Amino acid sequence: MPLSNSPVSVFHGAQPDSHLRYTGTICPELVEFRRHDLIRRLIPLAVVMLCGCAATGTTTGNVNENTGIDQWESMNRRLFGFHNGYDRFVWQPVARTYKAVLPNPVRKSVYNFTFNLRSPVYVANSLLQGKPKQTLELTARFLINSTLGLAGIWDPAAISAGLPKQSEDFGQTLAVWGINSGPYLVVPFIGPATVRDGFGVLVDIATLGPILSIEDSTFRYTTLALFYIDTRARLLGAEKTIDTAADRYVFIREAFLQHRNYVNHDGDPPEEDFEDFEDFEGGDKEENVAATWFNQSNVLRHSAGLQPHRSARLQ
Repeated sequence: MPLSNSPVSVFHGAQPDSHLRYTGTICPELVEFRRHDLIRRLIPLAVVMLCGCAATGTTTGNVNENTGIDQWESMNRRLFGFHNGYDRFVWQPVARTYKAVLPNPVRKSVYNFTFNLRSPVYVANSLLQGKPKQTLELTARFLINSTLGLAGIWDPAAISAGLPKQSEDFGQTLAVWGINSGPYLVVPFIGPATVRDGFGVLVDIATLGPILSIEDSTFRYTTLALFYIDTRARLLGAEKTIDTAADRYVFIREAFLQHRNYVNHDGDPPEEDFEDFEDFEGGDKEENVAATWFNQSNVLRHSAGLQPHRSARLQ
């Protein structure tokens, strides 16, 4: 993950038509070749991951059966130790500096800008998942914010048009298509994933047209750096809560799996996913599930400035 050079330069004087070149329209052949070369390099790894996903036969639901889904726990814990150390000594200091130097309105503009750049990926995945209404809403958001919002620096689509941020990734698309999740794994420099989600990340990276098709290399890598740094900065608020966990590895694994199970089912996981929660003294099963989600997965979402999980079953 690259480090930022000059975050403020991204939205001061940057005109969308002067920096962005979209593949297939006005993108130069060199950019097209670079993108195709990336996809070609990712295909072998993607095939291996998808085959591993099919071989394990882990289902999309019941993420609480960790004996089955965390088959590579020994390896994952070693990778987690490396990733956690790298994050603590590299990414956290960078993210804290970023948060300390830039005021909140500027950071919010960075988030809006990078989210808008990734919107075509969300539109494509929403369409692939058979969600026409959401696809139209995401398309409208992208068009409004790319023009009236000055390349997405501001978010008039949410403020004036009532179109909130929504994201869909290829891992969610594969889940909708019925592809098994595969084992849980920790990816160095990226973090928690499953085989299915890892494959989805590769596809999303290979198809990040608006970002990868930015012609100016300095602007392109600065944008990528801003995306990663801003994402990490928005999660800093979760550190104190995570540090209180008896087992940091298990806490993050459970938060990730429960969050993915939630979004894969659009906020309404199947009833069987609640079966493994035993009743605690003084509370019923649904209260315990709600507490688990809000104490684990939601703390990450709140820290990232996202809306908390909401399910009709838990309201």
